[in-house]
Amino acid sequence: SSSLILPTAVAPAAIAASPSEADADARIAKALPSRHRRLHDENIATASGIRGIRDPRLRDYRHPSLPDWKGTALPGPLSLSQAHHLLLARSDDGGGTALPMAKYPDPILRIPSSPVPLSAFRRRSHWRRLRSIAEALKRTAREEGAVGLAAQQCGIDASLIFIDGAVSAAGTGKGVAKRSSRNDERRDDEGGIFLVNPRIVQRSPESKMKVWTEECLVLPPGFRAALLRDAEIVVEYESLGRWDSEGGRGDDAPGTTRRIALSGEFARCAQHEMDHDRGVLIVDHVPLGELLWRDDGGSGVDGHGNGNGNG
Repeated sequence: SSSLILPTAVAPAAIAASPSEADADARIAKALPSRHRRLHDENIATASGIRGIRDPRLRDYRHPSLPDWKGTALPGPLSLSQAHHLLLARSDDGGGTALPMAKYPDPILRIPSSPVPLSAFRRRSHWRRLRSIAEALKRTAREEGAVGLAAQQCGIDASLIFIDGAVSAAGTGKGVAKRSSRNDERRDDEGGIFLVNPRIVQRSPESKMKVWTEECLVLPPGFRAALLRDAEIVVEYESLGRWDSEGGRGDDAPGTTRRIALSGEFARCAQHEMDHDRGVLIVDHVPLGELLWRDDGGSGVDGHGNGNGNG
C-alpha cells in the first residue's frame, strides 16, 4: 500500500540530490492520467510553497486533483508509553484497539523509527506494553487488509513490523506461509510474525533480484511503482518472546536475537515494511515520471492489489 506533490526522499542508492520542485511538478504531471493534468497545472501554485518531505504544511494536506484523498496529521512520533496510553484511551472510548494509520503526505511517514531498547523486554510491565502495541499493529493490518505493517506508519517511534502469514518454523529459521486465505477465521490466533529492530544481514545475489509492482495503503489508490527487491534475505531481529514463570528465560525469552530466512512474497513484504521503518516510501525508489497509474479499479499485479497490499 504519491500525492500530487509527491515529495520524495533520496534512497541510499539513488541520486545525490533531489530535483527542483519545478522539475518534480513537470514530471508528476506526465505521470498522471490526462484528465488530471489540467487540474494539476492549474494548482501548481498550491504546492510551490512546500519545502521538503517533512514540511508541516503537508499535515492534513489535500490536493484538488485528488478530491477523495486527504493526508493525515497524526500526533507524534509517539513513544511506546504514549502509544500504550493512546490504546487504553481508544479502548475506553469504545474506539477499539486498532491503531490510526497515517496517509500520505503526512510528514510523520518520513521520520525514521528508533530501535526498541532492550529494557523494553527486561521488565514484565514494559514487555506487556510492547506486546499490546504489537497486537494492536497486527489487528490494524488485518482490518486494513495489509499483508504487512510497520509501527512507524501508525506514528509510533519503535522499530517494529508485522508480516502476516509468515511464521518462524521452529528450528529452521525459515519464513513459511501459514495461510493464504484473507478471510480465514483463524487469523486472529495464528500466523504472522513480529520483527523487532529488523535488519537485513544477508541478501541473495544482485542477479537474482525480482521486479515487483507495488502499491501501498498510505498512498492514494491507483499509484503503483515497479521496483527491484532482493529475492531472498536473512533478517536478524529481536523476538517478542514469552514472559514465563521463570522470568522469561529460555529459548523464547523476550528480546532474544533471532534470524529468519525469507523469500518470494515474504522477502518483498519485509523489505517494503523495513523501508517504512526508515521513513522511505515506494515513490522514493523510482523517478517520479515512472510512477504507474492503475485506472481500472482492479487489482494490482503480482498479487499486490488493494486487498493484499502492504501498509
